Amino acid sequence: MVFTRLESLQLPVTATYAGATGLLLVFLGLRTFLSRLSTGVLYGTGSQDKLLQLSRAHGNLQEVFAIFFGMFALLEANNILTMQQLQIVGTIFLVIRLGHAFQLSNPSSPIVLRAVGFLGTSFLLAAMSAILLYHGAHSSGGLFQKA
Repeated sequence: MVFTRLESLQLPVTATYAGATGLLLVFLGLRTFLSRLSTGVLYGTGSQDKLLQLSRAHGNLQEVFAIFFGMFALLEANNILTMQQLQIVGTIFLVIRLGHAFQLSNPSSPIVLRAVGFLGTSFLLAAMSAILLYHGAHSSGGLFQKA
């Protein structure tokens, strides 16, 4: 699909999952903010273990949000994955990030949630990277096209 200058690009699956994950990010940030207010710790985490846990749950999602949804949008915009495949990837990402945030915020919860969150996110990022690299290298005008 080739887009002209002013043509609209519709990415409904990206919009849905980025919106849902964005709400999770806002929720985690609000919890961190409220904890900062109640502890009086405005910078860093002081010696507050709970503030550190809440701050990391929020920060960890922030660290992967942009790169994940940037690649997700490229997969959708270029019709590399089907709508159903995108929905599966988006659902997996949202569920594992929920579990990861829950475990970081509640250290007494099963550590497997954090492990699944990290490994699942890493796998999704690696798979999307490989798919995009392959698509970019083999598509029209890509690196491996004959002149």
